Amino acid sequence: MANAVNREAFENSEIAHPRLEDMPPKPKAGVPYIGEIVNAYPSETKNGNPCTKVEFDIHDGESAGYFQADLEDRSQRFGADNWSFDATQTYYTDGTNNYSMKLFKGMIHDVEESNADYNFMATNLDLESLIGKVVGIAFKDRKYLDKNGEDAYALTLARTYPVSEITGGTADLPKSTKPPEDDMIDHSVGGSEPDIPF
Repeated sequence: MANAVNREAFENSEIAHPRLEDMPPKPKAGVPYIGEIVNAYPSETKNGNPCTKVEFDIHDGESAGYFQADLEDRSQRFGADNWSFDATQTYYTDGTNNYSMKLFKGMIHDVEESNADYNFMATNLDLESLIGKVVGIAFKDRKYLDKNGEDAYALTLARTYPVSEITGGTADLPKSTKPPEDDMIDHSVGGSEPDIPF
């Protein structure tokens, strides 16, 4: 029988060991969270269109730090270096898409309402000034067909809120549409952007 270990792959591989600590619980659709902006930067879509990307994580509670832990886990296992698609918002802020600009301004409003004395305009629209700011967030389920033609569900960030709406229980939250765990395939971990046709 041929040796099943590829010599070149073995020699070039880094050393890794399984995680010893448990991952924080994955966020759920329709549940309010206090989030934190961990990155905000100009980018481009796959088609080369300019955009702004804003990356979020869970700030507190039992799921705090989930997306950072997810990135570290995927980096170790697959060499991934991208923040989860599940917790990234893409906005077209170059003035060519009025609706997307409205959504971006809505997110900024929620950030300003959640962080005393913060004013985005006063920073000269500096995206880096958003990093570390808290804001309310909630996720929703997105149903799509996977590569095998079966129903699959991806967790995706639905919208932001002022933190006061999260803590005060007044946030209008999306409803979870995912069926019971044993009746569906969940592809939300890691945010496999190429597999999601939207």
